[in-house]
Amino acid sequence: MTLPGRSHNPIRFPLHDASVLLTCLAVASVSALSLLLLSSFSSRKPLAVVLGAVFFCLAAALSGNPRLLCLWMLMITLPFNLSKYFGPMIMNGGEIAYRIEISDVFLFALAAFLAVDLATGVRPGIRVPAIVFPASLIFLRGCYDFAAGPWPASAGHETVRMAKVALLFLVVVNEIETPRRLIHCSSALIAGLLVQASAGLAQWYKGAPLGLEILGETNSRTIQILSQTSVEGMKVWRVSAFMLHPNLFGAYLAVLLPTALALFLLPLSKSARLFFVAASALGVSALVATLSRSSWLSFAAAFALFLTLALAHRGLRPRAAVFAAGSLIALLALGLAFGGTISSRLFNSKEDATIGRELFKEDARRMIAEKPLLGWGLNSYTNEVAPFMKVSINSFEGKALPPVHHIYYLWWTETGIIGLGIHLFVWGAIVWTGIRNLRVADKTMYAVNAACLAGILGFVSDGFFSFTLRMNAPLKLFWVMAGMIFAIRYWWLRDRSVRRFVYVAAQAPGFDPQPVAGEGALL
Repeated sequence: MTLPGRSHNPIRFPLHDASVLLTCLAVASVSALSLLLLSSFSSRKPLAVVLGAVFFCLAAALSGNPRLLCLWMLMITLPFNLSKYFGPMIMNGGEIAYRIEISDVFLFALAAFLAVDLATGVRPGIRVPAIVFPASLIFLRGCYDFAAGPWPASAGHETVRMAKVALLFLVVVNEIETPRRLIHCSSALIAGLLVQASAGLAQWYKGAPLGLEILGETNSRTIQILSQTSVEGMKVWRVSAFMLHPNLFGAYLAVLLPTALALFLLPLSKSARLFFVAASALGVSALVATLSRSSWLSFAAAFALFLTLALAHRGLRPRAAVFAAGSLIALLALGLAFGGTISSRLFNSKEDATIGRELFKEDARRMIAEKPLLGWGLNSYTNEVAPFMKVSINSFEGKALPPVHHIYYLWWTETGIIGLGIHLFVWGAIVWTGIRNLRVADKTMYAVNAACLAGILGFVSDGFFSFTLRMNAPLKLFWVMAGMIFAIRYWWLRDRSVRRFVYVAAQAPGFDPQPVAGEGALL
């Protein structure tokens, strides 16, 4: 009797596929250059587009696995702000315009691969987790605001972004079908973290921007404001890598670092663990250099949860215990190296930012009291807040009005208590799915699931201090983590079904456990 097989061969670290790694790096460089030309020199737009497309097709062919290359490139380019904008921009604390981002190229390519699978019968259907349906209610609200609301452009920007984020979530859920593919996806995320952390530390070492504002570096005006308003009695330099603002960069690092730690705990090669240790060390150092207190808190919460879950798993516990001891030593060393910077930020910070956040929350509460049930409309906060502001609008000197630095107030203000309830329900469903996944026996699935749960907790903590989840890079990372959690859930349910089939078949007379050719035996 032949059974549906599953490979039990040891999982090799994906960076051993040198062709995929090298083509990832090459495509990233040339794609960035192409979009740079596309954005800066109108006369070279056709040339830049053609060169970029030709190079990517060539690199995909050389890699030997175009689909895997697209997955890596999607995760590496996810945090970049490199975009081509269409129409006027509206600075409102949410999506600011219609745009095509560099990561969209690889997202649409993966969606096309899935479509081909469906058309050719390779894939019988698409996995659509149930949380898509309540989340779509917010999307429908945005469509209504676009069609009949007072701010159709703002609602349209956010609605289009929601559609792209939903596509990203579904692509991740359907692309990750095995532990090996999960390691590929996670490793690509960490490669992206390594790129961003290296850029942030280069900024810190230079003490100035790298001159790559088009990629997402903080603009000079924001840099000047942050340097003067962060620490009492001194100017400081806060790094942002290519993510527009130090707080966004800090939140990105805080929620993604547990994934690097999770991969380090897996039984991979020494070179693999060295890669993840290096990414973790650079990431934590860059996190300190952001001087983002909310991100430090989010990382502390995420790290504590991940370490607790890792110690709870029998297979991960020995290495996790050693890792916990090593982490304490590393944190002590970090404290000695950056003690002055950390203490200055914690104990000598100017209170302007804190006072401002409280004033913004008071403004939001007044708006909520006016329309508590349905809110003022998707992505409309800064368009409606002026009459409710305690601070004179003239003090902003023509700049965009600031949104409330509290994601839950922002949701409540724009979509009412109904919309806030839907958001929290979707979050609860993601967390509950992650908790149920803790029963999975596979080390890879368990470790990455625990890291994603820890990352979600980091986002929950960060939401009380910022509107990070209304910014592109963190929002997309949140839904990638949610997609990984649901992909693990689907894999576990399928794995459990196979095991149950094997158990039932084993009771039959004359059972002969022959493995499928090329696969490891199930029993």
